[in-house]
Amino acid sequence: CIYEGKPKRSDAQSRLYFSWRDIFADELGETKLKMHEILKKKFNVESTKDLNVMEFVDFLCEIDMLAAEHGITLPHTDDYEVAVLGKSE
Repeated sequence: CIYEGKPKRSDAQSRLYFSWRDIFADELGETKLKMHEILKKKFNVESTKDLNVMEFVDFLCEIDMLAAEHGITLPHTDDYEVAVLGKSE
């Protein structure tokens, strides 16, 4: 579940982010590490580890919109349901 003010992102958020980052990296021909840095810079995030659950939801939504702008389809798996929509695992 997503709880406001929770200090750390959820496991589902981590799994979804890394999956999406990897897809983005493959589509744009970047390394995973470089793509991570590009996304952080694009959305003015110093460290994804410091984002609380709600901030991470915002970050994931921004990535999803950016992907759509580039014609990249990101999967909305069960992790998406948990990570972004707050449904229980």
